[in-house]
Amino acid sequence: MKDFLISQAQTETTVLVALITQTQDERKTNEY
Repeated sequence: MKDFLISQAQTETTVLVALITQTQDERKTNEY
């Protein structure tokens, strides 16, 4: 059960990072 929670947290973190990176890329695109 512990491993499942850890992997789930890692997945959520990865998704968050991906979303943040995506929004940053969009801002950069709008600047140019």
